[in-house]
Amino acid sequence: MADAVRMQAAAEISYEEQLKAANEIVYKHGLELAIKNKTLSLLGKLYEIATLSLESAEMAKRVTEMIRQEFDFEIVGMLGYDGMNLLPLAQAASKRVSDLEAVGGSFHDAHGAIPASVIMRAVTTKRPAYTERIEDICGILISPELCRTLQKDSFIRSSFAYPLLGETDVKGVLLISLNRVSGDLGEYEREAMASFVNVIAITLEKVRLYEELKRANLQQENLLHFISHEIKGYLGKSAAAFAAIGEGDYGPVSEALSGMAATMLADVRKGVDTVMDILDGANMKKGTFTYRKLPFDFKQAVLESVKDLQSAAQDKKLNLSLTVGDGAYMLEGDEDKIRRHVLRNLIDNAIKYTPAGTIAVRLMRDKDAVRFEVEDSGVGITPEDMAHLFTEGGHGKDSIRINVHSTGYGLFIAKQVVVAHGGTITAQSKGSGSGSRFTVILPTS
Repeated sequence: MADAVRMQAAAEISYEEQLKAANEIVYKHGLELAIKNKTLSLLGKLYEIATLSLESAEMAKRVTEMIRQEFDFEIVGMLGYDGMNLLPLAQAASKRVSDLEAVGGSFHDAHGAIPASVIMRAVTTKRPAYTERIEDICGILISPELCRTLQKDSFIRSSFAYPLLGETDVKGVLLISLNRVSGDLGEYEREAMASFVNVIAITLEKVRLYEELKRANLQQENLLHFISHEIKGYLGKSAAAFAAIGEGDYGPVSEALSGMAATMLADVRKGVDTVMDILDGANMKKGTFTYRKLPFDFKQAVLESVKDLQSAAQDKKLNLSLTVGDGAYMLEGDEDKIRRHVLRNLIDNAIKYTPAGTIAVRLMRDKDAVRFEVEDSGVGITPEDMAHLFTEGGHGKDSIRINVHSTGYGLFIAKQVVVAHGGTITAQSKGSGSGSRFTVILPTS
């Protein structure tokens, strides 16, 4: 009887142990599945961040907070590395770590000495480094006071330093601190951490390239401004000199010299216009292009623009006509910029791109707007060229051949000026050799 009881008890114990083991396996698989799902979700978000044009600090801020929330780590930090120095970019802490700041020192504003052990070991070996000593991360992300508080309360029991590897060198370090030691982590957790580290490294390298390109563009813009201003100054002096010669300020001159001075003055003024287009285009990109909006007579501006360019049309034996509808044409805007970049530019373009034939300028008054049109019988616009007509540097396929002095800024600037005044500018053409029509509509109110 006693033997039977013992055998039954042994069977029951064995069953309980089997059930316990089965539950542990189910729990482990469930936890592994949860980690994998979190990892996939995180990877998707990281890839989205990689497509954005962010600077290092903003990217690091988003990434560290995202990782910390997804995996409930205590501290996640990101450091940049320039080949010599480590620079804290961003860090995110759990609520209980953040709550300790008031009593245990600073977290967000810590900029102490770079630790010589774990983090630098990850950089030099290009392999992940591990430590269970909280002081190994002090001075880079947290203050010594907070470090001692975390050590005392065992909030952080270990830290991983993952090198963020670019194609050839280390771009930074990802630091993960948690309240477990390495032995408590499952293999799937280690794989998850390694997988998103690779994506972060790619993202950081892309961000660095974006920052380098941004700096190069800024330097190029500054150089462009400097050179353009210098050239503009020299051209201005030359224009004044040729104008003085032609007007007889230096005494009577021969007809040949007077004609040469007039020709050179016209060429210098074209040079000034070219430089101004480049400067204005650069200012628009930088957001420093300003407008002085005052009431002015748009009709008078059109009449004078056509008159100023009539001789250029006659030199090419082109018929330049103007039709003006009834009504008032008072607008509020920057008259100088509208004259130079819109009216003169569109008429001048029509003259340049019309080898022979006619150019018709029309001005009409709608209910709440004015309509300005320039239609020519010139080279026309192909569908391919139409796609980038108003873009910066938007040269047509044959534009350089026809107009070797084209900067590619004219229509780009014209559109920006029109849009800044609440209007629209459009182009129509049936294709190559079929002429073109440009239409500008500006509101009167």
